[in-house]
Order: sequence, then C-alpha cells, then structure tokens
Amino acid sequence: MLERVAHFTERARELYAAPRTPIRMPAVSFELRGRVGGTANHSENLLRFNALLLMENESEYLRQIVPHEVAHLVAHSVFGAGISPHGTEWQSVMRKFGLEPLRTHSMDTARSRTRPPLDRIAYICTGCRKDYQLSSRMHARVMAGREGRICTGCKRPLRPVDPKLVPREMPGFRAASAPRSPSLSPTPRGGPIRAQLPSLTSRPPVIPPTEKQVLFAASIAKQLGIAVPAPALIERKACSDFLAQALKLKAERSAR
Repeated sequence: MLERVAHFTERARELYAAPRTPIRMPAVSFELRGRVGGTANHSENLLRFNALLLMENESEYLRQIVPHEVAHLVAHSVFGAGISPHGTEWQSVMRKFGLEPLRTHSMDTARSRTRPPLDRIAYICTGCRKDYQLSSRMHARVMAGREGRICTGCKRPLRPVDPKLVPREMPGFRAASAPRSPSLSPTPRGGPIRAQLPSLTSRPPVIPPTEKQVLFAASIAKQLGIAVPAPALIERKACSDFLAQALKLKAERSAR
C-alpha cells in the first residue's frame, strides 16, 4: 500500500518538473470509516484510507483508489488552490498516470457500515394528508421541539401517524382523530419527550465483525507481534479502530 503511494508520488515528480509547490510524499492514515474509500487533505499533505474496505478490496485500492487520492494532492501542487476536486486538472493527472479518471468507486460497502440503519417513522400532512417517512433521529428532534417539518405541497405541518407520538402542543393536532394514550402525561413543549420514546434512546445493537475482518486483524497483529484486543473480536467498530491503529503502526515501522 505504502509502496503504491510512493510509486505514484515519484511518478508525479517525473511528470511535473516545475510544480507550484513541491510534490512531497504524503502521510498515510487508515482511520477512515463508513462508505468512503479515501480522502486527500492538501493542507496536511495527508491521505486517509478505509481499513475495512481496504481489507476486502485490496486490488481495487492498489489499482484505482490510491492513485485517485494521490492525484488530488498532485493536482493541488501543480495547478494551485481553487481547482475543482474532480475537474480537468485532476483528470489530467489521472490520465498521465495512465488511468481512467473515475470519480467514485464501485466497492460493496454494505459491511462497512459502523451503525445500523435508522428506523423510519410514519408522518402525515395535517392539511392535504400526504404521507411522509422521517428518520428516527429527525423524529426525535421534532418531538423535542428543536425542529419542525412541513408538507412540500401545501406547506402545512406534519405530525406522526401514530397518535401516541403526537404531543398536544403540536400544530395540527386534533384530539378527536388522534387521542393521546392515557398512560402518557402532557409534556411541555421542549420538555423531555424522549422519555416517552424508549425505542429512540435504547442502545443500538452491537454489529459483530465478519470472519474475514477478524482473520485480517489476526494477520496484522501477528506481523506486528501484538494481540488482538477482545472487543475487536466482538464489535465491528472496535475491530475497525484496532485495524486503523495497527495499520498506522505498521506504516510507521516500514518508514523507519
């Protein structure tokens, strides 16, 4: 991986004899999470890569992701600040590398999610009765009085379909059509509505790492002469954190 970064950095020095700023070997981090394959930080001359995606898509990383991110730093050094991230300057660097300037990757990111998908709460317009779906996070913000949502058509307020979730202070509330549960006491606007929504405050389920991720963590740990911590064998986020730290340590040892 680091050899590939060094290869394209040196190739850029050969291609561009007089850049605006020197083309330097960037620092490399493996602490990126989620569905993004890599990022380039010009001010810190830093490349960040996703350890979990790298583990499952090593050939794609070496072939496309690494030169893609190196090209961002090179384009900034050669053409200066203010250029478009994937504009003609970046594309020209990629073509000089002999690669197609693809803006996005095609890797499967389903297993790289660090959190479960959010639940959806059914809402309805108090005017035209159009149906909507809000995320549980946005629903909690509405219930706490921090945000409101209106219909994209008639511009009237939205409210939850489930009458048990509708506080009396919410605009458009009609007691006849949406009676409150007798077990719920009135709560002032902006008050602790979350106490009435245990499903929103409960701890999300632990997502275990895949077998391939555990084997990769064990392999890296063996190369470094360290042990894989127990949480990394149980929780995907802990496994991701361990891989990021272990790959960073491996990069530092290789640079010595």
